[in-house]
Amino acid sequence: MTPSLELLSELEKELHESASAASRWERSAFLGQVKENHSRGGALLSDAHREGAGGLELCAARSAFIDALLGQVWSHALCAWEEETRRPEALPPCAMLAIGGYGRGELSPGSDIDLLFLFPKRSAEGSRLVRTALYLLWDAGLNIGHSARTLPECMRIAREDFQSETAMLEFRLVAGEEEVAAEFSRRLQGHLRRSGKSSHLKRRLRERSERYSSWDPSVYVQEPNIKESAGGLRDLHMVLWLARVFGAEGLEG
Repeated sequence: MTPSLELLSELEKELHESASAASRWERSAFLGQVKENHSRGGALLSDAHREGAGGLELCAARSAFIDALLGQVWSHALCAWEEETRRPEALPPCAMLAIGGYGRGELSPGSDIDLLFLFPKRSAEGSRLVRTALYLLWDAGLNIGHSARTLPECMRIAREDFQSETAMLEFRLVAGEEEVAAEFSRRLQGHLRRSGKSSHLKRRLRERSERYSSWDPSVYVQEPNIKESAGGLRDLHMVLWLARVFGAEGLEG
């Protein structure tokens, strides 16, 4: 680990340890601190790159750092929601999930932070909580890609849209209710069993063929698209997605 990544790890630890205290700060002061920490983290990642840290190491480090930052934002959003409503007992169960590459724990510099706010059912209180969290994230200057859905909505979308199903395959709980995330995992696995592993494999191969049709399918191209061409990063992702569908957490099993 490079010196800058060690410093980043220390910053993450500070963020986790101070989340409870930071949740009670006045909003503008809290936002200032989030912006400062986000800037510090970005600078440390840049320094780590110059020190020779590898690409996967940097992506994993940025993902872990953003986890810590989002943990603080979530805690502050919960406190703000309770102060606004004065009804802590009405707080809806909600999970903030990382999806896509961020869910996989790989967050490239400059990549959007893709989040899924997940509820058992829709409610005005849940919508207000999501708005509170998103306004904090946007005002802090973070590039967020987001959706807010109920468990049944997620399963319907997984049936209808292959890309959305793919993004949800790699979900990971960042903050919120573990029970909601566990129920989501159970339903998603049930969906995959019902749709059939062989059917999923066929759709993956069809998707790959369509992608290859847009690029030269040969692995001997002198200047390939390193993400979309044959043998590129998207092919590796496809293997990882299939591993998930067939019951493995990754290439190691």
